[in-house]
Amino acid sequence: MGNVKENFKRSCLNGGMIAAVVIPLALFAESLYEGGLLQKTDVDILSAYALPMALSNYLQFACLFPILPFALSYCEDKNSGYLKYILQRQGRKKYIRNRIFWCGISGGVAAALPSTILFLFLFCTTHPSSGIPDNMYYPSHLEQMIWEPYIGVGGGTLVLLMKLILVFLFGVFWAEFALLLSMMICNKYIVFTAVFAIYLTTWMIIPKKYSILIELFLLRGDFYNSVPVCAPYVVQTGYIVCVCVLSAAVFRRKKLYE
Repeated sequence: MGNVKENFKRSCLNGGMIAAVVIPLALFAESLYEGGLLQKTDVDILSAYALPMALSNYLQFACLFPILPFALSYCEDKNSGYLKYILQRQGRKKYIRNRIFWCGISGGVAAALPSTILFLFLFCTTHPSSGIPDNMYYPSHLEQMIWEPYIGVGGGTLVLLMKLILVFLFGVFWAEFALLLSMMICNKYIVFTAVFAIYLTTWMIIPKKYSILIELFLLRGDFYNSVPVCAPYVVQTGYIVCVCVLSAAVFRRKKLYE
């Protein structure tokens, strides 16, 4: 239990996590204010949730927040020389297992916590969404989307919870991807820049007909109902598994003492 507490504190209770939560919340608050949502009383929760995503710069920088708490810690351990002592104490297998697990947890929490806070705020200040198209609280932007059959369940709460799971998985992936890059490059500044460049490049060069494969669209999850609702979860989980396997393989083959 002691190791769990220690790992949780190191991975999730740090300045990087604070930045990963505060900056998105500031972006959300600015977009809510500029969009006039704070003055509106006749908006449904799903429409209100979509506003910060559409008006703020959060989506463009979303890949960076999950890597702030813990994903670059391997670079710090390796470059400081502390990694040798860690491996002597706990062994290589335990080290990489713990690093992959807590890196994913920290990334998922860092991504999901701001959206969860936004969800709770909107839950208290907006109207429940309606699944009836003629109703004034029907979120028309989700019409013919994979979420449409679930709009009226819990007044939109189910859809938001499903979206939060996607946000969590998004954070897990980018934290794990940054960990993989750090094992190959071992320079946190280059890794940070590379993550951002890859995120934007895939968004710009992959044709939109393959949007189910693009991370930025997986974050929002607003796909047309021509794909099953489970598709974004399957794709993102597949990405995470591949990256974790690659990280373990790279670590096993890396000459740690050179």
